[in-house]
Amino acid sequence: MGIRTKIAENNIELDACYKLRHKVFAELEGSYAIQADGRIIDRFDAFTNSVTFFAAEGERVVGTIRLTLQDNCVGIPADDFFDFTPYLQGEIGTLANVGQLVVDPDSRGQLRITNGLFMLMYYWANDKNVTHVVAPFNPALTKSMQRIGFSKAGEVVTSHHHNLAIQPMVLNLHEIRESFINFVAQQDIFNFMEPYCREYFRAGEVIIHKGDMGEDAYFIVDGSVSVCLGHKQQNQVVELERGEVFGELALLVDVPRTADIVAISDVALVVLSRTQFLSCVKNNPENAHFILQTLGKRLAKAMNP
Repeated sequence: MGIRTKIAENNIELDACYKLRHKVFAELEGSYAIQADGRIIDRFDAFTNSVTFFAAEGERVVGTIRLTLQDNCVGIPADDFFDFTPYLQGEIGTLANVGQLVVDPDSRGQLRITNGLFMLMYYWANDKNVTHVVAPFNPALTKSMQRIGFSKAGEVVTSHHHNLAIQPMVLNLHEIRESFINFVAQQDIFNFMEPYCREYFRAGEVIIHKGDMGEDAYFIVDGSVSVCLGHKQQNQVVELERGEVFGELALLVDVPRTADIVAISDVALVVLSRTQFLSCVKNNPENAHFILQTLGKRLAKAMNP
């Protein structure tokens, strides 16, 4: 099953994130007190300068992370833990704080969850002109965070709020790892990028089932998929690669899915809901032209395999 990462945009999605925080931080790790309502929320969740990202496997939220932009009036959560100022190197623009990183223990070990959350967070931060991200991480995460670009900001310290050891870390977005730079660059292959929703599938996983009703269109950021009209993914009609779209036909003409779509390799996708997709097509002639070109190319490939 694929992993979908997106911004929490409604009360149901946010509530699921708060419940997952409580499950991990309070019930399993004991780093927070058990709350009667089974949720962990702080004041920054109510502020407009915070955004919560989450990863879902089907309907189940399996990971979440929050990014808070610097605000001179309310500050950022990291201000309560550590003074990061001496560790901010280079030209400093917008500062952000990442925190509340949680992955459901039942889903740990799937790198596509944490990588997906951080890559989407990086892309969003880049779009908001963030130059540095600070974070008070659990020391056990230090090596993992270094692998994706964070650097230590001094040694481990103790949080006076929860009496926990934390490792202060800083990410300079000008110096992030090449894989994440490539991810940000890849997003610019479309004019459809405002919706911050991505989905990741492993090679061999079925992305779309023939006959299902469609609610989303997909744009390939990385990897390739096959369009299969036959039974049990046989009779591959065409292979689609980076920069191509699929799933749009069911949205344009309101019919069930006309083919199975199967991941040939590990694949990363941009996801647009029916409303978002149709709005993009109706309101932007360039987008409409892109879709027509895509349909024409696919027809040509099918006729001349």
